[in-house]
Amino acid sequence: KPWMSNSHFLDGLFFSINRSEFADKRGMTESFNYFSDSYMSNPKKGTSYNSTDEHKDAVSYYHSFNSQGKDNFGYDFDRAVDNFRIAVNELVDQGAFDLGKSQKEPTVIQIHIRWMNQGDISEYGEDIKAYFERAFNDVSVCGGLVKLEVKQDEVSYWEDVYDKWMQVGKFDLGFGAISGNT
Repeated sequence: KPWMSNSHFLDGLFFSINRSEFADKRGMTESFNYFSDSYMSNPKKGTSYNSTDEHKDAVSYYHSFNSQGKDNFGYDFDRAVDNFRIAVNELVDQGAFDLGKSQKEPTVIQIHIRWMNQGDISEYGEDIKAYFERAFNDVSVCGGLVKLEVKQDEVSYWEDVYDKWMQVGKFDLGFGAISGNT
């Protein structure tokens, strides 16, 4: 799908997730790090990857702060909408799709999320879907002439998400886990 190769579309997805709200709802701590702090860059010194300059540089573009200077952990609805608007314009210019005829007859694009556990859609997916669709389908993106629909599946056996979908590239977004020890 051309939109899954468009950096502005992907950034729009990223900025649309309200990680504080998402985490609070689940009794968790918000974050947008690649790994938890238990993953060590230098185990002998006790240095987590997240505390390295390399990690800080890798995520610096994605930081966002509210009007009081509090870290929003990457959530920025306006940046999400702006990135989606740019993506739609680029994709239309490239001929990836045409704008729909009207808000009642929009061009529909889809992304598909594959989840690794039964219950992941209700536990996580519905909120993620709502964040993505709310930002992309905001009228200021393209006047409602393109609509994003998020489709989701969860597997009955957790390894199937890897074997049947992720390792063979049959997904747009996938939820899996990295396990092991520190």
